[in-house]
Amino acid sequence: MVYVIDLTSFAIATIFLIKSVKKIIRGKFSILHVLLVLTYVMQILPIVIVDISNINIYDIYRYPNVYKPLLDTKVSIIYDLVMIFIIMLLYYLANKKNSYIYFNMIDSILNVRVNKYLMAIMKILMFATLFAVIISPKPSIYLKFSYFYTNEYDINSSIYLFHITKYVYAKYISFASILIVYLCKDKYGFKSNLLEYIAAFFLMWTDGKRTIIMFLLLGILCIDILKRTCKSKIIIGKTAIFLLLIVIYFNLYSNITGKGADSVFISNYIYYYSRISCVKTAIYGRVYNMKMLDYNGQSILYDIGFFIPRSIWVNKPLMFVKYFTPFSCGYGHNIILNNFNLQVNIWTEWIANFGIIGIFFACLFIVCVARITEKKNNAYSYMFGLLFSGMYLMFGFEPNVQMVFLIWIFTLIFGKRKYNL
Repeated sequence: MVYVIDLTSFAIATIFLIKSVKKIIRGKFSILHVLLVLTYVMQILPIVIVDISNINIYDIYRYPNVYKPLLDTKVSIIYDLVMIFIIMLLYYLANKKNSYIYFNMIDSILNVRVNKYLMAIMKILMFATLFAVIISPKPSIYLKFSYFYTNEYDINSSIYLFHITKYVYAKYISFASILIVYLCKDKYGFKSNLLEYIAAFFLMWTDGKRTIIMFLLLGILCIDILKRTCKSKIIIGKTAIFLLLIVIYFNLYSNITGKGADSVFISNYIYYYSRISCVKTAIYGRVYNMKMLDYNGQSILYDIGFFIPRSIWVNKPLMFVKYFTPFSCGYGHNIILNNFNLQVNIWTEWIANFGIIGIFFACLFIVCVARITEKKNNAYSYMFGLLFSGMYLMFGFEPNVQMVFLIWIFTLIFGKRKYNL
């Protein structure tokens, strides 16, 4: 029965996917159409892949509260119904009349220009990570890829403290500068954008993690889609290549750092490339009344006040992932693991906080972001609004997502309906 429901859900969602892709290709679409496609890739496609794969039995010992939900009939049925509801709601709202969705942002984004002096500064800032390495206490450690995952170090050492305090700002500056420069370019061939790709390589190498480079590639794809930098077939091909590069990089990263190297591919896919497992874990916890949080809305309270220092808010909650990870490993809800985090996303967090009704709140939030962004009718707001909402569908409200959120808010406050800087 579960397989029938899985296939039915997959078929229904695929219909809405095709309709949304057609609108995107035509260049007249809502942010919600893009988010529907992303939801399909992260939540619907894994349904079939999990059904035809053998889940690694050893995962029951590492992540018992992730492994069990994947095999639970009740959880699977609820998951399918929830995801079909999300897909259908996103499509309905994306096509709703008398809203700010059918305006064509393409012409506006095509008119974005930055004067040559500001562009020169942005090109320099693309290499902020390189400058950070030069002034670091020990620049030589950055010659080795992912030093802090492949070597022993003292968490109180100057090199580590520099990396998590000073370098992190350079990382975000480089990330934002690369996207802005790419957005304002007139030519999009490989040679024309070689400087941006070199800066991206330095960012990836010095950061030594997987997330930031994924965000960057997705941001570039968003710009390609919005500006229609090339023919639709080429954009689709570029998307496929980028996704392939992400998969290859994740596997190489695991081999080099040892992070996730002992997992079979299907396990890596379930935990890193999709979000089926974390959403099912949240549903599982609610169905069987298992405690993940101290109270409803605990991590949402953190999201609302994430910018408030703990010196002011002494009892400030933690990021949702800090509660989700120990729960997945079978520990008590008051245990905090600092050595690693599992992937989560908006659906996981809101279900864990409020149960199934959390889906309505999450959808409301995403729709509000889309409507506010589209109503602003500003190219930068549009790009960062789309990037933020897309990232939140894939990740928790963590530092990288928070940074993009703040940039989006900044563009809403200071952005004008004018596209020349």
